[in-house]
Order: sequence, then C-alpha cells, then structure tokens
Amino acid sequence: MTLTLLKFSLEGTEGHGEVRYFFRLSLSNTIHTAALVLPYSPLDPNLLALSHNTLYSCERLPEARLTVINVKSIKSVVAMIPHKVKLPGRSFAEERWFVVEKPGLDVANMGGIVESTLD
Repeated sequence: MTLTLLKFSLEGTEGHGEVRYFFRLSLSNTIHTAALVLPYSPLDPNLLALSHNTLYSCERLPEARLTVINVKSIKSVVAMIPHKVKLPGRSFAEERWFVVEKPGLDVANMGGIVESTLD
C-alpha cells in the first residue's frame, strides 16, 4: 500500500498526516474535495531546540484521530521517516517519525543569477 504523506494547514495550525483517501461531497449545492487524514502529533519542541531546528520529529497518532481536511489546505507532499530517539529524562527509546520536505519553487527561486565561467 502506498501512502500519501503531506503537510497541511488546519485552523491556523500546520500539521502532518497520512491520507487514507480523497473524496468529494456536496454541501449546500457546492461540491467540495476533501481528504480523510490520520494526523501526526505536533513537532516535538524539545527535539527541535536540541537539534538547532533541524529534527522535525513527531509521533503517529491512533486511528481515532482521523480528520477530514479540505484539499485546499494541503501545502506539500512530505516523507515521514521512522526513527527511534531517547528523549532527555526517559530511560527508553521512543518510536518516532521525522519529516523530510523537498524544497519547493520558493527555494528554487532563491539562487539568483547564474554566471557562466570561461575555462
């Protein structure tokens, strides 16, 4: 089974989750396209601070947290890579997931002018 993992915005908060399926529904004679998403927990602020804002780590939430989102709230497709980490103050390693984002067009335009070199 192939999962679609994404970053989305919901009620002003950014989140990550795995799409279970996409669907369309009619509400008040308007067609809406939505996705049923299993969200991940918010990013761990301690790991983020300890890693100097480089380790975007979260936990997979239980099935009971399934949420419907509007597809217009999807910001990007991401990868969620499993990893185990021993958090400060804990005696065991937790199963967690870290977010990997591919830079988008906003980063592609940051390069500026490319100069050719003469060899």
